[in-house]
Amino acid sequence: MANRAYFIGTSGWSYLSFRGIFYPPELKSKDWLAFYAQYFNTVELNVTFYRTPKATTFQKWYEETPQGFVFSLKAPKVITHIKKLKDIEDSLKEFLKSFKPLKEKAKVLLFQFPPSLKYERGLCEAFLKLLPTEEFKIVVEIRNQSFHDPEWADLLREYGICLCFSDCGKRYPSWYEVKTADFLYFRMHGSKELYVSNYEEEELVALKNKIEAYNPSEAYIYFDNTALGYAVANALRLKELCQSELRIT
Repeated sequence: MANRAYFIGTSGWSYLSFRGIFYPPELKSKDWLAFYAQYFNTVELNVTFYRTPKATTFQKWYEETPQGFVFSLKAPKVITHIKKLKDIEDSLKEFLKSFKPLKEKAKVLLFQFPPSLKYERGLCEAFLKLLPTEEFKIVVEIRNQSFHDPEWADLLREYGICLCFSDCGKRYPSWYEVKTADFLYFRMHGSKELYVSNYEEEELVALKNKIEAYNPSEAYIYFDNTALGYAVANALRLKELCQSELRIT
């Protein structure tokens, strides 16, 4: 129990839907991250999927968060959705260089595959070989049924890469519950409807119990049901349920 570390947060913090529900109405948006970091020990950066923030922005985020805070960075869409894992060496190097100001707080990298990407062993293995598994915890989120394949799971295990347990409101076949690394990573997009549905108490208790049953060294859980502000309430409640397990490393 004492050796577990749970990192619970939301997929981003800069949402107007959080104002009034979580952020005080009078709090300026430039102060939201510092406020957020008083309650959560991690955040998932979706912004890096769409664009590359300036080095000064990453530095500011580093300074606004406490020691032990963890950033999980979503890889740029040019790698996963445009090039679709092919000829990505330069794009990957640029991505890894971009967030160096986050220093040790940049601990996890998330690669979200597009729904159109199908499992091909050669392509996927060539991609996995490029990933900096010695420097970061690497996570892959799938969105195509073809990845529900034991061969794919074995490949991930071989390279020490985590398969994301992703709840997509049944829009995508993303929930392939196979543990492939010594840590777990959950993306909770909404069980009923993507981005807008609330997780009820029994669902959060079930999630807590599932995590405990796997007995991982670390677990990263991010709520992405942000449209109506449910994400922050769900993350806070799961944090309460898991309080005995939480520590910041």
